[in-house]
Amino acid sequence: MEELRTQAEERLKMEEMRTQLELAKMPVQASQQTEHFSTRPAREGENSKFKMPKLPAFVDRKDDLDSWLLRFERFATTSGWLKESWCTSLSALLTGRALEAFCRLSENEATDYDRVKEVLQNRYNQTEDGYRQRFRTCSLEEGDNPNMFIVRPKTYLERWMKLAEAPQTYDALRDLFVKEQFLDSSG
Repeated sequence: MEELRTQAEERLKMEEMRTQLELAKMPVQASQQTEHFSTRPAREGENSKFKMPKLPAFVDRKDDLDSWLLRFERFATTSGWLKESWCTSLSALLTGRALEAFCRLSENEATDYDRVKEVLQNRYNQTEDGYRQRFRTCSLEEGDNPNMFIVRPKTYLERWMKLAEAPQTYDALRDLFVKEQFLDSSG
């Protein structure tokens, strides 16, 4: 049993190293991709240009919003975009329920990336309770190997704790589980 746990931990470390390597490659890839941007004037009389990324649109019921937003943010960051302009590019890539949620925002809210992200996450149940449910119901999916599976509930737990504003300590984790148990037993 201990040997299996050690092997799983080693595989997890290897997967984390692969992820770090991929992240290190991103700035190079992003600089190579900037030549693929199309530009058009943002508004008549303005000197700025709107840069439309060659990223795939978010497809409702197909794409995982959290992963898609992470890719968008990494692309925007490595491309050197100002955060104030992210919403313009983001809105052009939304479809379905995500686009509907974006369109319901006020004009001021629609230019605040953090607010847009919060609204989208709420729309797709990427909330404290949503990640708690994902963590509790996570199971092996077709094609998963042990490493792939281990990463998924770990990620759900980390996001659950972050949204619960709980520090990543044993005591905070224990308190979170006790709180969950109380809420489940009282409702």
